[in-house]
Amino acid sequence: MPSHKQLWNKLYHQYQSELVRYLQGKWRKQPQDASDIAHQAFERFMAVAEPERIEQPRAYLYQLARNLVVDGLRREQVRSQHAQSELASEEATAVSPLQTALGTEQLQVLQQVIETLPAKRRRAFVLNRVYQMSYKEVAEDMDISVDAVKKHVLRALETCQTHLQHRFEE
Repeated sequence: MPSHKQLWNKLYHQYQSELVRYLQGKWRKQPQDASDIAHQAFERFMAVAEPERIEQPRAYLYQLARNLVVDGLRREQVRSQHAQSELASEEATAVSPLQTALGTEQLQVLQQVIETLPAKRRRAFVLNRVYQMSYKEVAEDMDISVDAVKKHVLRALETCQTHLQHRFEE
């Protein structure tokens, strides 16, 4: 019966490149990420009490790789939801200093208008106008171009202005 190290070397050489291609094709992973996930799958395989007793090591490795990808996607989803809820919370509290400059009714209308903006436009607007981040800083934060940030902020300002003028035009 082969040692753990011999078994690992044999399986790694036999299935590593195949597993990486699977991760790149099926799960659309970049080469380095696919390689890292494949390596983690082999590590988990060898962490099993008696890996030599696994009857179908190839299938087991594929399942481990799939589970690692799904776990990563779930973690990313949780992070994303957390970041969005944090941003929403920050947006809600960041608007309060404006209450001194605008009447409560105007502020409520402005908040409603901002909430209806598309997500990217709203984020660019809030980061730039509320948090006073430069266009460049917003672009880096959102991973978009500076020109895209300028367009989002401009369109958000136009939308807010239009709604406020229409609402309070008396």
